[in-house]
Amino acid sequence: THVAAIAAGRTVGVARAATIHAVRVLDCTGAGDFADVLAGLQWVADQSESKKVASLSLGGDHNAPVNSLVGKFVTNGLPIVVAAGNNGEDACNYSPASEASVITVGASEDDDDCAIYTNAGTCVDIIAPGTRISSAYIGGTSKYTVLSGTSMACPHVTGVAAQVLSQSAGTLTPAQVWSVINSAAVLNKLSDSTEIGARPGRNSPNKLLQIVSNLNPSPPPSPPSPPSPPPSPFPPPSPPSPPPSPPSPPSDSLRIEIDPDNHPEDTSWLLLMGEDKSWVITESYQLLANDISTKDWTIPVSTGSYRWMILDAFGDGICCSYGIGAYRLYLNNVLIRSGGRFTNNYAEAFTVNMPFPPPTPPPPSPPFAPAPPPPTLKNLAREAASSAKNIWTRLISGDISKMTTVEFVILGAAAMIFIALIVTSCVCTYRCWRLRRAAKAAPHIWHPEYLAEPPERDDDDGEEEIKA
Repeated sequence: THVAAIAAGRTVGVARAATIHAVRVLDCTGAGDFADVLAGLQWVADQSESKKVASLSLGGDHNAPVNSLVGKFVTNGLPIVVAAGNNGEDACNYSPASEASVITVGASEDDDDCAIYTNAGTCVDIIAPGTRISSAYIGGTSKYTVLSGTSMACPHVTGVAAQVLSQSAGTLTPAQVWSVINSAAVLNKLSDSTEIGARPGRNSPNKLLQIVSNLNPSPPPSPPSPPSPPPSPFPPPSPPSPPPSPPSPPSDSLRIEIDPDNHPEDTSWLLLMGEDKSWVITESYQLLANDISTKDWTIPVSTGSYRWMILDAFGDGICCSYGIGAYRLYLNNVLIRSGGRFTNNYAEAFTVNMPFPPPTPPPPSPPFAPAPPPPTLKNLAREAASSAKNIWTRLISGDISKMTTVEFVILGAAAMIFIALIVTSCVCTYRCWRLRRAAKAAPHIWHPEYLAEPPERDDDDGEEEIKA
């Protein structure tokens, strides 16, 4: 789910108009056989669509026969994009990443350093973002999560390949698709991984993926038309203008305003229409890193139930961990929601059903009652003493039938503290008695700085007196 949404998801995908076909070749633990991988590629090749691309976020140890069979699919016209692998080694040691005819993809981080885990080397063709990538996830239609790996870098290239195919007037060969992607890539902008333990050369090749611009530029403008002939000296009178048409009902509109935080690229929003479990995305937007000022959108909405969702890929909302961001939601210029504190997402539901003529605005809400003053320490102590007295009185009188669970807990805690104090007191008394008795029985050494003569020892055993 995460990989497919990166390639062609409606909200976070690269090629959002492409159609996704899920082809299962591994089991629930993520393991499988190359025979199943090849069977999946055969299924893709057998489909009738002329513009298609296969995305393989998988791999295993180097296997020359597997590489040869995968290469035959490319020769027969199927572009294949493959993850380089997450071993931090040479990608030539793994299949199908080492097959020369596929597009093998390594992973970079958001600061344009290459990832410590990415396989690299001569068998890698291009590098794409693969670390801390936010995308759709299992668990619900609005579930997102952040994952890392060359499995996340691979579908970025797949999405660009789908864009290239969709923009082409005819069918392109896999080599032509790669040629367009390769020409648009940015060179020598990636740094090697600086993390401890990283093997040097993670940025090989130093080639960063870019979105491909329009392959079919607009035709040049047509030449200007010749000037119209001069008007006749006596133009006929113009017919009378028709009477004005009756006013049309006013349309409803939703206005969205977002003040981004310090990381606007983490923020996106969706507008869904429907009810219960049948929701359809009608509008969406992903903020960019340079969207640092207030963004606003005005969207016409028809009668129905809506849900507007704001999402943050990092999971800290837009206020106030990294900057003071906020959002505001207006329906027909009336503020219906504002805020900025949430975790991964927040949804606001509303309905649109505006009659014509518009209804009169509702009366103003009654003023809120003033908040009570904060309790003082003296009042809190007085209330605690009163509660304790209440519990004690009911306990003495035997009226415990109406005592609440909280009062029983308090009473039990007080009894345990009382018993602990008694036990502690008894133990301390006993230990003091033992220490004093031991001190009397032990010999004492008189230090020279005491000038007085030491007392004589009552020696019943006939031993010599102890002198300083």
